[in-house]
Amino acid sequence: MAENNGLERPCPRCSGSGRCVDCAGSGKATCPGCQGEGTRTSPRGLESSCRICGGVGQIACPSECPSCNGTGRISASFQKEIHQKYTVSFSNYSPMARAVTGLTVLTVAVYLLAPPDFAPLIPQPLPTLIWSMLRNHANVLHTFELWRFLTPVLLHAGWWHLLANMYFLMNMGPPLEGVLGTRRFLILYILAALGGNLLSWAFNPVPGVGASTALFGVGAAYVGLSWRWRLFDEASARRIGTALTLLLVLGFVLSDFLGIPLDNWGHLGGGLTGLALTALGPRPRGH
Repeated sequence: MAENNGLERPCPRCSGSGRCVDCAGSGKATCPGCQGEGTRTSPRGLESSCRICGGVGQIACPSECPSCNGTGRISASFQKEIHQKYTVSFSNYSPMARAVTGLTVLTVAVYLLAPPDFAPLIPQPLPTLIWSMLRNHANVLHTFELWRFLTPVLLHAGWWHLLANMYFLMNMGPPLEGVLGTRRFLILYILAALGGNLLSWAFNPVPGVGASTALFGVGAAYVGLSWRWRLFDEASARRIGTALTLLLVLGFVLSDFLGIPLDNWGHLGGGLTGLALTALGPRPRGH
């Protein structure tokens, strides 16, 4: 039953029964096309089977009242939730880059201290030590070095790898941080990194490195917030979701058939984590 906060009242649509008034809770309603006859007659008098119901005279119908989700009661909190869900809100935020700037500076700094493709700014063995301390490995659970499920986001395989990821972060991060707020954006980034690196550790022979595990979560968050709360333009969110899906499919193809070492499982884990956090989490408060 809906939360009783003193403002709860019977649902006016179903009179408190919780059953759909169109089908009386049976799950079947009279076909509106043929009025239950199963057939339709053309202006010329030709009779044919109703295309809407397939000739059975009935169509599927939710058995629960859609206005109260079958509870029979309407509360102020329930009304507020429904109103928020179906209200498009584009004006309650502006791009923000506190977390994005900090993450970019930290990631670039780690790369400059321990680059894999040119002479580091600090003498050996410190760059090698940084890599050995931050990257993931197959025995991480046995050694209890659980930070390695997060720190690979700070490592990159080359300047091109770093440039691509930081470009994505600086372009896609600020609008999302503006909606979620700095704290929640950081939580999303960290949890997407953890989800991605866990899947990478579980399914890759050699766990991957790079911020793309977290960045797939950032991209998927646009889809989740658009679908659940309509906080981003639906067409734009659909394009982002399609692009991420194509990248995943292409990545698995390139890895399986051409042997190109891409962290596809890490990307998948980060994307699923970001999608779940935004689609199932509470509505952002706006800024």
